[in-house]
Amino acid sequence: MMKKLPPLKNARVAFPKFPLKPRVARNVPVNWNLYKSTFVDSLVKNTAIFNTCRMETPERALPQLVMAKTHLDDLSPLRLDAGYTALQFAPGDEAGWNTLVSESFGRRYDFDTTLRADPFFQAERVWFIEHAGKLVATASAWRSENWGKNTGVIHMVAASPEHRGHQLGYQISLAALHQFVREDVHHAVLQTDDDRLPAI
Repeated sequence: MMKKLPPLKNARVAFPKFPLKPRVARNVPVNWNLYKSTFVDSLVKNTAIFNTCRMETPERALPQLVMAKTHLDDLSPLRLDAGYTALQFAPGDEAGWNTLVSESFGRRYDFDTTLRADPFFQAERVWFIEHAGKLVATASAWRSENWGKNTGVIHMVAASPEHRGHQLGYQISLAALHQFVREDVHHAVLQTDDDRLPAI
């Protein structure tokens, strides 16, 4: 079990514009040339959190944690329990995505405005896990100008609480990482809020 981190002090930074360096908990320097925020040794195999910081940006007023995987050459294959299938977005999946993500995040999300309207949208970047004809987990292998062309962003990760115990969050994130490999992307990050313990 991951140990509870002590409260962070004097680590919230208001960002008037990019790029600025955040102050970091425990006075650990950030490798700003590679990433614009926090490091974690591995996204899907994280065992310890390093350089954790809380910060504010123009886009997000909430504290942010960033987990980074610095290379994608050691990914394991997907291993889904019987009855679960990984698949890419297809027309008609919009309503299932809306329900799954809205229930997971506790507020309404719309596929068209959240994903399809984004200039980085490509159908093959949106992944699902399906069970008995129902979408039960999703993650997107996204891109962002803020992170550069060689870094992918794990985006909009959600899993149905009714299917806990099947490592769906792990497996759907792994599916997105494999998508980055297919797109010749070499690094990956996931941004989340520090109150979303399942994401961490």
